[in-house]
Amino acid sequence: MAKIYAFANQKGGVGKTTLSVHLAILAHQLGFNTLLVDLDQQGSATFLVTGDGSRHHTLDGTVLDIWDPLKRAPLQESPIFGFDFLQASIGLDRVDRDFNAALAALKRLHLLESGSGPYDVVVIDCPPAPNTRQLAPLFVANVHALPVTPDALGTQGLKSMVSLSLGEVLPINEDLKVRILINRLKANSTKNKAIADNILKSLPEFTFPYILFDREDVRSALRIGKPYWEVCRDQAQKTAWYQLFLALLESTPIPDIGTEVPEPENADTILDTQFSARGGPAAPAGGNMPTAGGDPEVAEPEDGEVTHDTYIPDDDEGEEASAPMGEGDGEETSGEVDSQDDILDQLSREAEGDAE
Repeated sequence: MAKIYAFANQKGGVGKTTLSVHLAILAHQLGFNTLLVDLDQQGSATFLVTGDGSRHHTLDGTVLDIWDPLKRAPLQESPIFGFDFLQASIGLDRVDRDFNAALAALKRLHLLESGSGPYDVVVIDCPPAPNTRQLAPLFVANVHALPVTPDALGTQGLKSMVSLSLGEVLPINEDLKVRILINRLKANSTKNKAIADNILKSLPEFTFPYILFDREDVRSALRIGKPYWEVCRDQAQKTAWYQLFLALLESTPIPDIGTEVPEPENADTILDTQFSARGGPAAPAGGNMPTAGGDPEVAEPEDGEVTHDTYIPDDDEGEEASAPMGEGDGEETSGEVDSQDDILDQLSREAEGDAE
């Protein structure tokens, strides 16, 4: 059964589409049978994986088909990245009126198969609007990947989404894990850095310590068919981008597989060809997942290059912010919603004070 990652935040502009595509890229590169599902009727993810900005201007052969149990899922292969995807449709808003129908449709994602067999990883790019297509995926997902920008508006979106996942979804979907991804930190903003530090210190059990900076060339990398860690010239950010998605994949191992990834007989040849063609980090031997502590094989910065876009947490964060997030430790339960709300309220107040 597939492991499902839902990228969702009620605030737009947090980079959820870019991040969801990057997760699909790394999962595919590591040998996982991967499917990307675009539930946003704007079709941004569909554009990034096809290069066709008008591809979603249709009702036929799109993700809408999984709402019809008599139709086969119209799976397509990305001509740019190689993983499969279900493309968006400009008419997706028509399914927002029936939550139960959406839930039934999205449950099909656990059992979908490609020509290579069942999917290991399914990545859902949800719309920013708080509607059925944002809420229903959380009830079928294993991971709620919650991108947040370290600013006053970003912490407001963080509060509402964490409260939603822990207070309303988790009691029903007990498998759901919330993982906060701090994105688009402005390198020269002390306020952004202070807010990021507060999130790391206040919610260490949910938040990854890899901070992604606001860089103009992130989306341009995808447009030339590369993940950001393959084109970024800043060593620290290159490593942060790779390690964030590696940690996201490892934080919830695929059931009944352990550390081994199922592979076809010629997996080594396939992966070697992929990585050689892309010039990316070396493929793990036998398709196995590398450890989250290992660095990607990336080039050193050129002589004289300034690598100032490096996030350094405040000294008083100690080891708490970077401690590994435990699995099955009982920390993510519905009984903690009140205390989490207090923390989130405090974060919002502090961010609003910094913005004034």
